[in-house]
Amino acid sequence: KCYGLFNGEKSMMKWLILIGAVFSAGCSLIGIRTEEVPQYEVIHAERVYEIREYPSYLIAETKVEGDYDEAVNKGFRRLAAYIFGNNLSRRSFQNELQVQPDSSEKMSMTAPVEVMKEDRTFWSVSFVMPSQYTIDSLPTPKDPRVVVREMGNRKTAVFKTSGFHSEEKMQKHAEGLRRWIEPKEFGEALQASIMVYDPPWTLPFFRRTEITLALRP
Repeated sequence: KCYGLFNGEKSMMKWLILIGAVFSAGCSLIGIRTEEVPQYEVIHAERVYEIREYPSYLIAETKVEGDYDEAVNKGFRRLAAYIFGNNLSRRSFQNELQVQPDSSEKMSMTAPVEVMKEDRTFWSVSFVMPSQYTIDSLPTPKDPRVVVREMGNRKTAVFKTSGFHSEEKMQKHAEGLRRWIEPKEFGEALQASIMVYDPPWTLPFFRRTEITLALRP
């Protein structure tokens, strides 16, 4: 009887996990987001434009050669592998954090995924790291193409949109951002990037997509 009860509890747990997964997928389908995102302060807003100030946060970053779609797909898979266990944990030993060669760690998914064109053929793709970590406690990537680093305090101009993301969309709205910034005194517009907050199955009109320009004071 106890064995049957135990099996029933395991079966119930499986159903609860399945229901949770379906609910989560359904929420993301219509743009309901539960992932952690970086904190920021909006210091100026005008229709679909914002000027934001971000405090420092940690990212995992990789460089990928190819066109936009190829870079996003390869970069995402590489970084997803890192946060889902292709890493070496760091554990406290005698008050010091040390790499554990036989231990990996699964981290939570965050948002957004940021994509930036480095030059004519290379792209930078990055994930925001969960805020519970420090640069010393983050797991070490096993893949040498993945680098973890601190993104320092920064000011950005942002164009808020929805729908699909592409290189053409980034370039088009980055130019619009530059024209909007030019007569203002927010700083010199630098590199453009695109921030993607939703998975591919989210309906296009529910998606949160942002084109950004870093600003030099």
